[in-house]
Amino acid sequence: MPNAFTKAASKAKAPTGGGGTKKDQNIIVLDAEQHPDVVAAIDEFVEADAREKQAKSDKGVAKGTATPHCVTQFLNDFARTGKKPSTIKFRTPIVETKVEGETVRTGGNTVTLVIQDRGELYKASPEQVETIAAIVGEDKVEAIVKEDTTFSFDNDILEKPGVMDKLGHAIAELVTSGTISETDGENILVATPRTTIRKGVVDDLAQLCGKDPILMEQLLAAVGSHSSQFIKA
Repeated sequence: MPNAFTKAASKAKAPTGGGGTKKDQNIIVLDAEQHPDVVAAIDEFVEADAREKQAKSDKGVAKGTATPHCVTQFLNDFARTGKKPSTIKFRTPIVETKVEGETVRTGGNTVTLVIQDRGELYKASPEQVETIAAIVGEDKVEAIVKEDTTFSFDNDILEKPGVMDKLGHAIAELVTSGTISETDGENILVATPRTTIRKGVVDDLAQLCGKDPILMEQLLAAVGSHSSQFIKA
């Protein structure tokens, strides 16, 4: 029975036909004299598409160089003050040069370093916990790592006749009415323990690492996907 709690079924991949001949391509060559605007527009579209792809590649390379430096600079300042700033911006110097007698200014560009706390969204592996303990010491692990429990519905029980129609009522009422057994009532929710990284660890980096920027950088790397760092224009 399809419902909001049922796991999404895997979509079957349509079989590809074997053999056969390749379809002929139908290419229409435009008349530049009759449709000059269209011809110019298509040429510009293709050239702009190429420029966009190149710009995206260049942006990725630049981002990969700038972001680690910005993170390191941010952590150094964070360690010095002991307090995480709410906004972190970096600006390049303005350079003035003379071009044919006129002053041309370049630089002065600003980027914002974004630090996202993604604590408690994912599981933390035992290897991560071991690494964190090695960085900050066993006594501080509890301030970073959190043990909790996630809950999920047992679909086999939910799909029994009458269960989905009565989900608005308390589980106790389902048991009382005889729609499900007492055992089903106990097992309808599946509890799964997990280890994760607490929210707020990024804000407490300086405190957790004794204001040591090197340890702060190591801890930030150790929490992995529980924190993300990137620059934006």
